[in-house]
Amino acid sequence: MTHKGFTLIEILVTTAIVAIVFTLGTGIFSLMQKTTATASGTVALEQILGGAVRRARAGSQGTSWGVYLPYDEITRHTNTVTIFSGANYTTRDVSRDINYRFNEGVGFTTVDFSGAGGWLGNDHEIVFSALSGQTLQYGSITFDVYGDAFTITVTEDGFVVLE
Repeated sequence: MTHKGFTLIEILVTTAIVAIVFTLGTGIFSLMQKTTATASGTVALEQILGGAVRRARAGSQGTSWGVYLPYDEITRHTNTVTIFSGANYTTRDVSRDINYRFNEGVGFTTVDFSGAGGWLGNDHEIVFSALSGQTLQYGSITFDVYGDAFTITVTEDGFVVLE
């Protein structure tokens, strides 16, 4: 006499294998998502700052160029970053703004664009001089991307370095 169907042991083993595969798959997917967000947040900010420096050094539109980081003072997060043309963000030519969507998983731990004077200026923006790319607001940005800390340093000569 032959029995048709599955034994309890076979069902338990199959269920355990499916659970293990699901757990591993979820962990790998989460890690890939974190890695992608980390890479996109750090590279994006470095490229945005570099883009403003390049425009300033090229003398584009005959003005200085800057980057505005409209992060919330409490949550320390933003969903946009703006490259602007002009001496500062407030008096900029709005028609030349270049807005970038930004990864909301990035939190700005510290933003210090105080330069040599140590003044407490507007740490939401940094401006690069036309033709030279130099800035009086050099300093660093430390930010957190899903638990990993990164620092971007901007030198007085307008060089942008991801550390």
